[in-house]
Amino acid sequence: MDYSLVKRGRYEVQSFFTPDGIYGWIRWRAWICYVITLAVQVPFLDQLFYVGPLVSSLGGADISWIVGFGVASLLYLAGAKRFVRAGPPGPPAAGPVAS
Repeated sequence: MDYSLVKRGRYEVQSFFTPDGIYGWIRWRAWICYVITLAVQVPFLDQLFYVGPLVSSLGGADISWIVGFGVASLLYLAGAKRFVRAGPPGPPAAGPVAS
């Protein structure tokens, strides 16, 4: 999702490996999405140690992973689109050349 919808393939690869690069040390928005996603999954869990309150109405199905995938995708996309940093410039747009 990040590659195709947010950054559109424009990454600064060297910054992946440096904490002071444009991507930073920790992506706090991504971590916040992760924590919210975990919380949203809890009512849909069906595990040995815990059964969520919505599992019985689903016939015992554990759909927490589906709910988690959807919520995480939407949250990350909404946050990333709003706060995306400019990456390296892409190729110049094709068009008429002025002389």
